[in-house]
Amino acid sequence: MATSVELRPYDAGVYNSLPDFSDVAQAFKTRKGKFFIRTVREIFLRHNVEASLGIGLVHRHFDLSAEERLVQDGNTSTPWTTEKFTQSHIIPSAWVFHNGALYPYEFEVVSEGTQAPDLPAAFLEELLAHLKANQYEQTLGINTYDGGPAYEEHTEGRKNILTLIQGDPANDHTAPATWGFFR
Repeated sequence: MATSVELRPYDAGVYNSLPDFSDVAQAFKTRKGKFFIRTVREIFLRHNVEASLGIGLVHRHFDLSAEERLVQDGNTSTPWTTEKFTQSHIIPSAWVFHNGALYPYEFEVVSEGTQAPDLPAAFLEELLAHLKANQYEQTLGINTYDGGPAYEEHTEGRKNILTLIQGDPANDHTAPATWGFFR
């Protein structure tokens, strides 16, 4: 019988324990992770979450203090203090499995009334079991997905910037960080 995945609140220690993008991207490439992504697709489709959720490489951009959270506003993510965080409409946009629980680790500014996507318990249980069985639970996490265009990201100091990829992303020098699924 599957164990329920506990949804935990944000923890800066969990965020700071994540690997740098270059490290996780290289490890994923070495393990030929793009082939594993195909097996994950079936879980997203089986639970009908592909319209709002995707999967991505869990990584940090820089360290955050205990009072900070990484928040995307438009195409830029910066650290927000707890005080600023509580004054805006913010929802989680990325989650990581850590010690069998699910933690949000990145957030985004959304319009008033927008809700965080549902994270069905059966979906979380099946995804975590599949990631663990294949030793990807420290590599891949859940992110919001809206079917939009592909972006590359780069970090400048304590700012992470998304730039629309022009042309075919497969011919670009960048490494994919997130995947969405379609029927």
